[in-house]
Amino acid sequence: QMERAHISYGRRRWELLTVRDRTDIVQRGWKAALDETRGVAGIRLRDGRYDCVKCLHAHAAHYLAQVAERRPLAEEEGGTTDTDLETAALAKSSGREKCDGEDLNLVGKWTMEAVLGSMKSLSSKK
Repeated sequence: QMERAHISYGRRRWELLTVRDRTDIVQRGWKAALDETRGVAGIRLRDGRYDCVKCLHAHAAHYLAQVAERRPLAEEEGGTTDTDLETAALAKSSGREKCDGEDLNLVGKWTMEAVLGSMKSLSSKK
């Protein structure tokens, strides 16, 4: 699951670059640092595995971007619950119409749940 989230992130980052930017990156010899082979926060494949976490804030941002990117389409289709948005985000990030949940950045989701839970706990103590 983590491998697919990292690959999805790297692919999307590369796709968001303009053709001119990609050409410039290749000409400068920076492709290996910025292409789709780098995952969340630029993490590299280690010993054939993507099972490590570099920056929790980057994973949280990836998760939020997956959901936010699909919000307009999900709302058009009448689905606006968190589960509907996650399902739509997964389909978009994986390039598949049907989604099995494997591309969702769960580390990011769990980070957001922990942060929001802590904030709720703090606000209830006031």
